[in-house]
Amino acid sequence: MTALPRPLSAPLVALLLVNCSPPGPPQEQKEGTITISGVTEDGITDAPLPDVEICVHERDDIPCTKSDLAANFSLINVPQSSEIMLKFFKFGYYEHLAMFTTTTENENFHYGLVSNDGMTLMTGTVGVSIDDNKSQIIFGTNDRKGGERVEGVSVSISPSVEDGHGPFYQTDNGLDGDLTATTAKGIGAFLNLEPGDYELTFTAPGKTCTPHFAWKGSGDGKVKIRLVAGHSTYASAICN
Repeated sequence: MTALPRPLSAPLVALLLVNCSPPGPPQEQKEGTITISGVTEDGITDAPLPDVEICVHERDDIPCTKSDLAANFSLINVPQSSEIMLKFFKFGYYEHLAMFTTTTENENFHYGLVSNDGMTLMTGTVGVSIDDNKSQIIFGTNDRKGGERVEGVSVSISPSVEDGHGPFYQTDNGLDGDLTATTAKGIGAFLNLEPGDYELTFTAPGKTCTPHFAWKGSGDGKVKIRLVAGHSTYASAICN
């Protein structure tokens, strides 16, 4: 499990099947909106990944976009200061949602997608087979926006889940269910959860964790996350 969202840096994930509108005439930027742009990549090789659809989940009024031959994308007219979920899809890659809170500033980041086969290999290291009727969580940590991954961060979930669902932390050899905190990979997962709303708590000795790719939770180090059946949802925190 590698590459995830990174404001002009490099990280991991997967993605989501979406029905996007076909390209139309250039859109004009509306007042009170921002532009989200960046580069889509293969989450394992970091190679540019063109022809990825990017949409705002459950916002049919915001036209979808698609990464070009150089894997660059630009999604305009995204509401300022809003909690949204971004949707990424490319055939052969895992269906995915990414939690995101917009500000009044435009955003730019790289986003890595993991193939269906890659996801199967990663979850297989902990003996888990993906249930398409359930939901997956991928979580990540950075030391700053666009910065390095953070080691030593423990992640818990509420409501609590049964043993065997995580947390699993990423190593060089795949996910590991015996670890209690992130490795230098800074990534982990909860697998095969019931759809619905959850809260993740990021805890790191001597560090303060705040929402990054996430919705703000109920307290310090907490982020809200929404799960949809058949999809993986990504959320992250900055811990420094």
